[in-house]
Amino acid sequence: MEKLPETQRESIKNMSDDRLRENLRKAGVPDVATANLDRTALQAAWAELVATGRDKPVGATVYRP
Repeated sequence: MEKLPETQRESIKNMSDDRLRENLRKAGVPDVATANLDRTALQAAWAELVATGRDKPVGATVYRP
């Protein structure tokens, strides 16, 4: 989480466990991979995806006019 700006770190810290799992699922992480993770591990996993730009839903396209 140290790689992220303070605002993003705070946002991740304030997310519920369910929201973290949902975000990870949308980013393509299988449910079985997150089922037994504790809060700290969920936050670290999501922070890593955000920091590396892999936090977008799988198959999402970006519209650029």
